[in-house]
Amino acid sequence: MNAETIAGKTALVLAVERGHADVMKFLMNYGASISEGLPVIVDGDTQLVSGATPNPNLNEADWLIDPSDVQLNIEPGLTGIKIVEGTWLGTPIEVKKRIKCEKTKNFVEELHRWSNLNHPHVVKLFGVCYAGEPFFVYERAVNGSLRKYCGNPENKPKVWDKLYEAALGLQYLHDRNIVHGVLCCESVVVAANGVAKLRNFGGDADDNAYYCYLEDSKAVPCSADWTAPEVLSGFPLSFESDVFAFGMCIVEAFKDINPWGYISGGSAAIIEAIRAGKLPAKPDEMSTSQWNLVERVCCYNARDRLTSSDVVRELEVFTLEYELGQHESSNCGDCDRGPISWTELGDVQVLISNLCDSLDA
Repeated sequence: MNAETIAGKTALVLAVERGHADVMKFLMNYGASISEGLPVIVDGDTQLVSGATPNPNLNEADWLIDPSDVQLNIEPGLTGIKIVEGTWLGTPIEVKKRIKCEKTKNFVEELHRWSNLNHPHVVKLFGVCYAGEPFFVYERAVNGSLRKYCGNPENKPKVWDKLYEAALGLQYLHDRNIVHGVLCCESVVVAANGVAKLRNFGGDADDNAYYCYLEDSKAVPCSADWTAPEVLSGFPLSFESDVFAFGMCIVEAFKDINPWGYISGGSAAIIEAIRAGKLPAKPDEMSTSQWNLVERVCCYNARDRLTSSDVVRELEVFTLEYELGQHESSNCGDCDRGPISWTELGDVQVLISNLCDSLDA
């Protein structure tokens, strides 16, 4: 099982290199492990995975997908694609086609982490495939990204609902000690049933990411519009930086463009503004209370920001207010009633509104 060729390759390594999924599954069922000597692609070079944090309940063989069952929609001439659409046995999928691995974060670690996740607002992993290079196969949300979804005027009334659902997904990741890392409206997708889900989590930069150069000449992968000031100063990604990015997602969802829009000076000007504690201009469609939420999740000091759980509770209020308003306008016509408002009675929030004249007995 562990015998090696002169080049130091095991039977599992050879099976991976040659794309023999049936042989891989056979070897793994008899004790071979992906995390022991599996070659992965790192900046174009083949290296061996080591130091993965194992999931004791994970049977790696169960997650293998035969490459012949996957069809990818890759346009000729395109290179460097990280996320590609396709089908797996007729099911719409996306794949992370090119995975960059580092000592502290690699393909196997992500498999062990992602395989543990099961939540209605996080994209579902179907498995992993090895066809020259490893890639993840996961569900494709046919309605596209939240950015695309919000670009349709018919979906504007549902924006707060989708943001609330995305916040539930973020809270779930944080509860499991996972930092999303590259949160933006392109990292939130809308499934066929209209449910918003998070993708691209775990700190992987997506197609829109680039390198921000810091004062000490170090480079970190980020997209400036969504990046917290402490990350721009060299601190690592964190739950707090995720919350900051989520605040920028709220702005993005209403603007239909990057949170800062098109400003003179480009990314350098955006980075300077964020470091100075500034925020983008408030979208006209947002109320004062809604903008106040953005201000509280995008505080300059990370310790002053709301948590993802706080954000869920705040957004739940916004969605409920909208649903009540829609229900009353459709059922009460032009009846005279006072405005809806929230008041605090101890630790309990109470909704106060006048009853419609049409409801009196």
